[in-house]
Amino acid sequence: MAYQRHARSGRRRRLQLALLPLLLCCGCGPKLTDIGIAVLISLPIAHLLTVGVIAALHEIWRRVYPELRLEPYSHGLAVLGLSALAWSQAGRLGDWDLVGLALLVGGGATMLWTLLLWRVLLPTMRESAATIAPLVMSGVGAMMALSVATLAFGKDSASFVVAAWMYSSWFGWLPGVVAVVMLVSGYLRAKRHERWDEV
Repeated sequence: MAYQRHARSGRRRRLQLALLPLLLCCGCGPKLTDIGIAVLISLPIAHLLTVGVIAALHEIWRRVYPELRLEPYSHGLAVLGLSALAWSQAGRLGDWDLVGLALLVGGGATMLWTLLLWRVLLPTMRESAATIAPLVMSGVGAMMALSVATLAFGKDSASFVVAAWMYSSWFGWLPGVVAVVMLVSGYLRAKRHERWDEV
């Protein structure tokens, strides 16, 4: 019986997550403030994951641009700052189950925006793109999450931010696809560059 109740609870949770945008529009589902706090808590992890993806991209793109650099100290300080901001709000979180969802939604959206910004900056700011893009977008993500957590600009603004996270991440699928595409395209370009060098 306990197993059946747990299974039903798990199915209800997955259904709620799939219908989250509709539930929020109807005023149902998780509280907006809880979503904002959960995203704040997830951002340090999202930042580390994003920097890890960029580091993997650097290993490939360095064959084309040897001057690419990654500043670990800057990102370490960023994680500490994000963690401190998350800690300041964590005591208000009413549903800790939201943190996993927040990592996929808010963290995933931040990863997507960061990867796109990194790619835009890469041709002209090769030495600093891997520092600027994650720091800027994690900072923007933190301010957005804090505004939702505190309802600083009202419920309508908070709902808009949550919708932006949802449609920019699709539960983590979209940044995952973009990361794979960037890795594959970078590998192909590096191989093409090596062939040109041989000629």
